[in-house]
Amino acid sequence: MAKFRVTGLTFSKLDVSLDVPDHLDINSLRGTGRKSGEKEFPVEEEKIQFNEAIISQLQEMGFSRNRAEHALFNNKGADVSVAMEWLFARIDDISLDKPLKAPSAVKTPPVDENSINSLMQMGFSRARCVKALQETGNNVERAIEWVFSHMEEPEDIAPSPQPSQAPQQPALNNSPGRYKLLGFVTHMGKNTDTGHYVAHIRSGDKWVLFNDMKVSESQDPPRELAYIYFYKREDQ
Repeated sequence: MAKFRVTGLTFSKLDVSLDVPDHLDINSLRGTGRKSGEKEFPVEEEKIQFNEAIISQLQEMGFSRNRAEHALFNNKGADVSVAMEWLFARIDDISLDKPLKAPSAVKTPPVDENSINSLMQMGFSRARCVKALQETGNNVERAIEWVFSHMEEPEDIAPSPQPSQAPQQPALNNSPGRYKLLGFVTHMGKNTDTGHYVAHIRSGDKWVLFNDMKVSESQDPPRELAYIYFYKREDQ
């Protein structure tokens, strides 16, 4: 295998021969999930940093810390006057009394279609109804209060993504972990200052050499001195 050793700013090429198999079987390395006695790493919730000076000023005005944090988060850390106006416009919103969670930690519940239709009959848009129900845990009465306390928000307010809208994960390929050597790259030249890289690709039972614009059959491919090896799963 062609290895390159770095010493200061000097590069050296070392020819190290490897016994490269045509087939690799890595089934012994396959994971089987958490075993008895093993513990998962704890997942820490994302922490939101606030301007404590503004938090203190809002608390001195009579607002709770929870409401102050909601105001700063939703106004991207704006000054006291902006946060105060935002809070006064939502003075009856009891959801602001709950602790603020980072967006990545918030789990949006599914919204009941019957509840959406009930709110839409009152003349509200579907997007506004969905958002209101999401913010109030599908409680129609609280959702009505939420809508009236957020009337200044734009009509095309975007609802939070529903769980059903989450992108589907690709199916897990649980085939045996056997791989076949497909090709390799070698360096032609005595040192790093000369030569270039060429590729050897398997074609049926033969090896083909790709050297710039020249393509020819390789009678004795130097597989034991390659720089990079490429394996392909045998079931593909």
